[in-house]
Amino acid sequence: MAGSLIKKRLAFIFAAALTVCTASLAVGCQPAEDKPVVKSGVYVSNQIEGTDPSGYVFCVSRQAKNAEELLSAINGVIKSTDCGSKLSAYIANTNRREFFLGEISIEYPEGEAIDICTSVYSPYQYSGPYGNGVDGLDVYLWVKAANTLGMKPAFYDFQYEYAYGAVRDGKYDVFATAVANTAEIQKDFYVSDVYSTGYQRIISDKNENYTKLDELKGKRIGVIANSPGETIVEEAIAGGALKDSGAVIVPYDTDAEGYAGLEDGGCDVLITDESSAKYLLNG
Repeated sequence: MAGSLIKKRLAFIFAAALTVCTASLAVGCQPAEDKPVVKSGVYVSNQIEGTDPSGYVFCVSRQAKNAEELLSAINGVIKSTDCGSKLSAYIANTNRREFFLGEISIEYPEGEAIDICTSVYSPYQYSGPYGNGVDGLDVYLWVKAANTLGMKPAFYDFQYEYAYGAVRDGKYDVFATAVANTAEIQKDFYVSDVYSTGYQRIISDKNENYTKLDELKGKRIGVIANSPGETIVEEAIAGGALKDSGAVIVPYDTDAEGYAGLEDGGCDVLITDESSAKYLLNG
């Protein structure tokens, strides 16, 4: 009799405990919301998974009277130059001022000038009066091309949109700013051979370490205006992995400005091509 009563009491206690536990799970034991990631202040870059590499070209105005000569000269220089090794060496070098130009003769022949528009996009080029801080792979290649033609390279730094239109309309001869090879570019210009390729990368705090676009939902995504990275993010927001996610684009004119925005909180992540990402993080 006593044993039967004890069994009934234990059964009651177990059932009551089970009811309380179940109710607690339903009401008071819900998983806690994800806590914000503690920022380390150290940045890393990762290739965006599922994207193709971009090919970069030079654009020659269709109205340039010597367009064929310019294309032939620059393609010859591209063919004879290991651009990938040049970029890697440049990125790894801590004293980059006139890194490329120290390897070649800088001539000012009396012949005609090649008017070259740039829009600063490290590590491909810098701006400034020729011989005063101008550097980068694009500058190196065009100085060599000009030398083969007996012409004088003249560099001008403009915003991307202006440089694009000015060369397309024949005001300048060449658009040299690591331009991604697209159908639109091929329609508007004579296009050189591809001289550099690169995947787009996400630069983020190392405690976040993003690798996929769908990890950027709700983020302020820094991009370089008119770059392949901007196109990728626009497409993701319009109908891809970031549609209706709350993600927004924060455009910057240069990588340096984008990286500064990342550091001062203007954006949560920065997307740029791999050469530029390596340059920024090794700088």
